[in-house]
Amino acid sequence: MKISQELNEMLNNQANKEFENVLKYKKLESYYDSMGLVGIAKIFAGQVSEEFNHANQIIDYINTRLGGEYIPENVEAPDFEVLSPQHGAELFLEAEVETSEELQYIADYIYQSHSYMDINFIQTMLGYQITEEMEAELLLQRVNGVNDIFLFDSSLESD
Repeated sequence: MKISQELNEMLNNQANKEFENVLKYKKLESYYDSMGLVGIAKIFAGQVSEEFNHANQIIDYINTRLGGEYIPENVEAPDFEVLSPQHGAELFLEAEVETSEELQYIADYIYQSHSYMDINFIQTMLGYQITEEMEAELLLQRVNGVNDIFLFDSSLESD
């Protein structure tokens, strides 16, 4: 069964959003690294890799579907300034919640259009988001709950 044009476009957009998250997290990694918060920077280095993998998984999926075609678009550079370590963690959580909402929208389309062939794929992507949101929320809670961000960061380096 051929992928619908609408779903192909939605998945293309989502792949590009994942690439945008790569840039967001690279900017956050750079911020924490420049602050000497190497442990937190490593968390974002891992996120960069995960988001890149998610984008590639979506592209690979598009390419496996009959009629599917990945069409690269310009990826927007992150347009934010990190004001504090706490703010960076908030930006992380916001990006993950936004990604979850976008994937939920695609899932709704898949279910409403009875595109049963695509259910497992979107459920897998949503499953990743459970972990991603939990990690972002945990980082925010931990950053907000510490008195000494540098001591907290050094504890991450030993993890």
